Amino acid sequence: MSRSTAPILWCDAGRSPFDMGRLYGPGIAAFGLDPARLILVAPPRDSDCLWVMEEALRSHAFAAVVGEVESSSASLDLTATRRLQLAAEEAKIPVFLSTGCRKAAGGASAAVTRWQVKAAPSAPVSYADEKERLPGIPRWEVDLVRSRGGQPGHWLVEWSGAANLFSVIDAEETHRAKPGLVAGYANVEALVPLRRMG
Repeated sequence: MSRSTAPILWCDAGRSPFDMGRLYGPGIAAFGLDPARLILVAPPRDSDCLWVMEEALRSHAFAAVVGEVESSSASLDLTATRRLQLAAEEAKIPVFLSTGCRKAAGGASAAVTRWQVKAAPSAPVSYADEKERLPGIPRWEVDLVRSRGGQPGHWLVEWSGAANLFSVIDAEETHRAKPGLVAGYANVEALVPLRRMG
C-alpha cells in the first residue's frame, strides 16, 4: 500500500463486535498510513459491506480494500468470499476481511489465508525503571491458521515507527511469549496472496 498513492477503502461496521469506536487518524498515521488516504464507508448490513467491497475491487480505484463482517453473519459464506477472491485476483488488489474477535468457527471461505492476531506484551523499556512499567514497542502474536498451499505458522512481531515496518522477533523469543496474557484478538482473512513472513 505504501507504493501507491491510491486511496484505501475501509468498510467500518461500527457495530458488535467492531463497536470500539471509529478509526483514529493519529493512530493510523503512527503506522505509516496517511489518514487522508482512507475512504470510510459505514454500510448498514453485512451484505451491503460485501457488495461495497466487491464493487470497490472492480473499480480498480483503490490500493487495498478492508472490510469488517462478523464471522457468524449469514451473509458471509463460501459464495460471497469466492466473489471477493475472484474480484481481488482480477484487480490485483489486496483484500482484508476482519471477522471479529470471537473464536472463528472455521467456516467455509475462499480466502487464500486466515490469520489470527492478538496483542502481546511489549518488551521492557531499557532506559526506564522497572517500577514505572512503561509500555515498549507494540507487539502482536500472529498465527497463520490456514494457508492454501502452505504451512500454518506462529510469529511474534513488533512495530517500529521509526523504521515504518513490522519485524519478526527471533524464534526463541517467540516460544517464550506467554499466550493468554491478553484476551482480545481478531481474525483476519486475506483474499489474495501476501508476501511470506519470515
